[in-house]
Amino acid sequence: MRYFTEYLNRARYIYQSEGAISLLRRLFTHLFSQIFAWEEYYFFQNFVGELNEADFLPKVKDFTFKIITSNETADDWAKRTGSDFRKQILHARRRLDAGTVAFCIFIQNQLAHIDWVGLNQKAKNSINTEPYQVNFSQHQGCIGGGETVPKYRGKGLSLYGWFHINNYIKQQGITMLIGLVATDDVGFYKLQSKFPSRISAKARYIKFLWWQYWKETPVPEGFKLFD
Repeated sequence: MRYFTEYLNRARYIYQSEGAISLLRRLFTHLFSQIFAWEEYYFFQNFVGELNEADFLPKVKDFTFKIITSNETADDWAKRTGSDFRKQILHARRRLDAGTVAFCIFIQNQLAHIDWVGLNQKAKNSINTEPYQVNFSQHQGCIGGGETVPKYRGKGLSLYGWFHINNYIKQQGITMLIGLVATDDVGFYKLQSKFPSRISAKARYIKFLWWQYWKETPVPEGFKLFD
């Protein structure tokens, strides 16, 4: 029942923020992906850097940044603000239970942007089920599930969130985050160019019903998408 409620809340959020056409498109894509998927990704590696907050401030006012590390923390935040961000982010409760850390930016107590960071295998599986490897014992972490509310896109919220992610992993002794991003996500790669990072490999993922194929191919040293 809880999972049904999560999907219902997510559908309501998409309908209210993006409209009926977007909801139907997303629903069709999700259902079709359960049968067949053909996707290509780049692996990116993000490294700890010495950053100046003034260089990453978003183009909005009266925002609140908060790190959510557990469902208990999220419960407390919801009680204080009257708004529960887990109602608009699918599987948010499961991710927090798995130890995933949410980096959130709120505007008028409503979630405007979120990123997820995992520092163990269970957390990684809750973010992304594709079978790539992260060496958590060697001070690596993973990241995924980033999302910005449509009306706040282009305001630099993701850039500011990544600034705080950089500081957090530095405090945790993590030297590198590994992420998996669609090859056509140009906006993300332009964002990553603001941070110490590189693309390390390209991956292809094919699924048909229960059959899955996964292949990783390293890219040449110094590979760049943009000059």
